[in-house]
Amino acid sequence: MKIIPRYEFRAWGDDLDLAQARLLELGTGLERRQTSEVYIVSRAEETNVKIRAGILDIKRLLDRRNRLERWKPVFKVAFPVESQVLSTSVFPLLDVEAPPPAAGLLSEEEFVAVADRLEGMMAVPVQKARSLVSIGDCRGEAGIVTVDGGRYPTVAVESADPSAVEETIALLGIGGHPNESYPALLRRLRWA
Repeated sequence: MKIIPRYEFRAWGDDLDLAQARLLELGTGLERRQTSEVYIVSRAEETNVKIRAGILDIKRLLDRRNRLERWKPVFKVAFPVESQVLSTSVFPLLDVEAPPPAAGLLSEEEFVAVADRLEGMMAVPVQKARSLVSIGDCRGEAGIVTVDGGRYPTVAVESADPSAVEETIALLGIGGHPNESYPALLRRLRWA
């Protein structure tokens, strides 16, 4: 299966009620999801590492086009994970130096513990309540994200077509917000 990078725009804020309602009104194929995830965050702005449903999932920021970010999935593996994967695939992407872990398989919990102990890296538990829809040529999301007891409303739009994302941003009226990915939000909340 060919992996196609996607342009993404994500807004955060307590003033997104109208944009969320409009997205759900105009979108089709509504899916509601509630998930508990763990983000592995470092100072590397180009990497998005998360664990959801026992899967380690990594995306890389390829470039920026105006206010949009173009992300590409680069790595996905189910736990348990060979410890060698940390030193050869995960830590280099996070721009973190770490001693190679002992050989063998790591469970999700062991991986999170290793990541949380390293200088310049943190594991952040996140709860998401999301409504996902198709809107034009885009995938849209309205949700509430809970981090450290704080609730953060969000609206996101993504597509392989940057023009479609820009049109949907305008349609939803969220263009005045900055584009802030999950890792960027978590860095701001924890390291600001």
